[in-house]
Formats: sequence, C-alpha cells, structure tokens
Amino acid sequence: MASETALIRWALVMPLQTKHGLDRFDGQLPADKVWPLAARRRPLVDFPPPREPTSLATSACPAGGPMGPDTVAVMDPNALAAIVAAAAAILSVLVSIVFGALNARSANRSAVAAEEAQRLAGRQLEAGVSATEQALQPYLWADLRPRADGSLLVLHIGNSGPTVATRVRVLFEPPLADLAEEERRDRMTATGAALASGLTSLAPGRTLEWTLGRAGVLVPADKPAPAVRVTIDADGPYGLLPTLVYVIDLEQVKYSSGRGEGLGLIERAINSVAQEAKQLHQTVRSLGDSG
Repeated sequence: MASETALIRWALVMPLQTKHGLDRFDGQLPADKVWPLAARRRPLVDFPPPREPTSLATSACPAGGPMGPDTVAVMDPNALAAIVAAAAAILSVLVSIVFGALNARSANRSAVAAEEAQRLAGRQLEAGVSATEQALQPYLWADLRPRADGSLLVLHIGNSGPTVATRVRVLFEPPLADLAEEERRDRMTATGAALASGLTSLAPGRTLEWTLGRAGVLVPADKPAPAVRVTIDADGPYGLLPTLVYVIDLEQVKYSSGRGEGLGLIERAINSVAQEAKQLHQTVRSLGDSG
C-alpha cells in the first residue's frame, strides 16, 4: 500500500516540479501556484456533468449558442400540435389539388362526350327527316320493253311513289323518233317534244304508254340493238327531285320471251283468221269478176 502511495505521489509531483520550476517538492506549493494548479487539474476519466432536460421552447444551450451533442430535446405539446396541424393542412391542399385535377379531367371528358352525343343526335335527326322525306317522294321511271306477247316495243313512263310528281321531264338519247318505225316517227317526234317540255303531273301508281312499232323490226335479231340514255327530272312535295339518269340496253331484251295476256292470248289466232278471211274475200271477188 505504501509503495502504491509513493508511486501516485511521484506521478503527481513530477509534472508540478517541471511545470513550476521547482528544484524539489516537499509536498507544499507556493500559495500563488496552488489555485491555478488545482483549477488545471483534470480527472483521469472525463464524465460529463448531468444536465436537466430542456424543451425546444427553453433550450439548454447557452444564449445564442448551438445545441450540443448532449442536449436532450423534448417536444412541447403545443408546438407538436401546431406542426401536425400544418402537415394536415398541407396534405389537405395537396389532396384538393389532385382531386381538382381529376374532376377537371372528368368534366372535360363529360363535355366531349356530351358534344359527341349532341352531334350524333343531330345526325340521327337529319337521317330520320331525310328518310321521312324520301318515303314521301314520287318514284319516277321510264322503260322501253316489248309488250307482253313480244310483238310490239312500248315506251312506259310511271310513278311508283306515294305522292304526285309535277313537271315531269323525260329526255331520250337517241330521240324516240329514231327508235320508232317509219310510219310512227312523226307521232314519236311530237311525243318526245311533249316529254322534254314536261308532263303537268303524274299521279301515284299511274303509267303512260306509247307504242314505237313492231319489236321484231325495231330490235332485229341480225343487227345490234341500240342503247338508250334516259334522263328524268321532276318536282315532288319537297321541291326538285334528284336527277335520275340511266341507260336502257335493248340488246339485253332482244331474246326475252313474250307472254300473252288479256286479248293478247288470242291475238295471233285472230290475226290468222283475219288473214284467211282476207284471202277468202279476194278469192270470192275474183270469182265474181270472172263470172
């Protein structure tokens, strides 16, 4: 124990002797060197002094100084509540912005969809009005066809619509006179002029007919049959009708079969009897002249 005490003393005395320029140290220091030395003595192990916990509102740091590593910060309940409220407000603003953008996008899409629906409804209304008008328009047509028995070529002009057509104008190229037989050309010239200037009206279901001549003469089997271009203009209940243009190719009806109807069923027999009666009359007349 004595040796340990001497060792500790030596460890404490040697630095003092060197520091203060003492030739020897008898265990006593001058009075002017005792307090500085005591003030400068450091413990062998530094332990930080205990500190009282402080809040952010009352910092444990010296006035104007930064918080040290050993400062213990305790959040003030009021400050914590203020921070939470501020964070909630910021979050609410962000959520409002996001939902506002989404609502604006949805409103824009709804507006576009409403516009498209309005356009579609307008088109459907126009289509419905147009379909109604078309259903109430006259339906005019012209045709060159053999009579049912195939003996005569006849011009037909008719109205298959539900309403009356007015100012019905029909043009033929080539003219009707060029299609008719020789003895009927003057009549067909007048008919063509009347059709070009326009019929006053043509009632629904009405069909007009003009005979051009014998089908076998106008459409001969050994010659090409002509193609006729037809143009029809007229007025309906809603104004001018669209111009109708098409071609009638008589070559396609050249070999169509004839079928008698009405008096046509016995027309050939009547014609045969008439021819025989004519020959008999000529025979009887010649006999009378010779007697």
